Amino acid sequence: MSVKAPKTGKSAKQNTSPKAKSAATKGKSGNTAKEANRGKSTPHAPRKSGKKTGSSAQPPADQGGNRLRVVMAILFLATIIAVGLFIITNWPAPAPTAPADLPGEQVHIPPHYPENPPPQTPPQAPPQTPPSAEVPSAITDADTTPRIAIIIDDLGLNYKNSSAAIELPLAITCAIIPGEQHSTQIMELAHKHQHEIIVHLPMEPVNYPQNNPGQLALFTSQTAAEIVSTTQQLLRLIPYASGVNNHMGSAFTQEADKMDIVLEQIKARQLFFIDSLTIGSSVAYHEAQRLGVPTAQRDVFLDNERDVDKILLQLQHLISIATTDHSAIAIGHPYPETIAALTEFSAQLASLNIKVVPVSQLVH
Repeated sequence: MSVKAPKTGKSAKQNTSPKAKSAATKGKSGNTAKEANRGKSTPHAPRKSGKKTGSSAQPPADQGGNRLRVVMAILFLATIIAVGLFIITNWPAPAPTAPADLPGEQVHIPPHYPENPPPQTPPQAPPQTPPSAEVPSAITDADTTPRIAIIIDDLGLNYKNSSAAIELPLAITCAIIPGEQHSTQIMELAHKHQHEIIVHLPMEPVNYPQNNPGQLALFTSQTAAEIVSTTQQLLRLIPYASGVNNHMGSAFTQEADKMDIVLEQIKARQLFFIDSLTIGSSVAYHEAQRLGVPTAQRDVFLDNERDVDKILLQLQHLISIATTDHSAIAIGHPYPETIAALTEFSAQLASLNIKVVPVSQLVH
């Protein structure tokens, strides 16, 4: 016997409650009322457009204009940058000057050299041939007269003192510091008086910076490349020079590796080197001999004491050494006391069995 399932659709339709019918009727009537009122406007409720007004709805023409403006701005900036780089890379550099003439340059100027303006003379062209060719040949072995050389250091710091030394009636050797205020004029004056000229090469002393050789000096802290570059620059500043001696340098001349770099540059220019021997432990003379650079070293300082009588005594000591060793080298400075003592010495020279020669004649 089978059991028939009741028809659910019909039963659900027949069992609809009055409340459900009422709600359905109400919803239908509400929708009808809304449809009837659609499109009508009232004073208090303006009609809504239905279209969005945001920025994403710009016309295509405006978007193209914005792109064009961006491209133009980028091109303008690129042009400005390119022009700026061209101006920077092609702007003419100022002509180089000797560092001693730069503002704020700290150059060692001893207090005993008061400044005096030089006479105005037109500049002269540098020599076209090496001045070493003009150095007199050495005295022959047959001549047994003792010979002395007198080097006057620190020329170029002060015009009056330097020119007074140059005008001495003696065959002095003029050691000119490169790059000083009057170095070029003093070089020209010494050349005019046919004096031998050497470069007074500034080097670091042991008591630096209390004793300052100047910013153009050679320092032990410099690299090999810096020493080469500085040495070449200093030698170029005194084109009439036939040799070199050290200005200060009690620290630098103790360093064999540093001195070798300098001496190689001196040798390349066919110059000689005089060790001023500002410290007893200097290796400069021995390194010059080892490298084959014509060389000699100082025997006497004339004016450690600035007194005329004591300087004359040092000159007598110089002659005594030359009498024993056949030659001797003295170094002095253009102090008024030194100039006075050398003037007196020159007046006595005819009665002395001695010859004053350029220091190049005493190198070996």
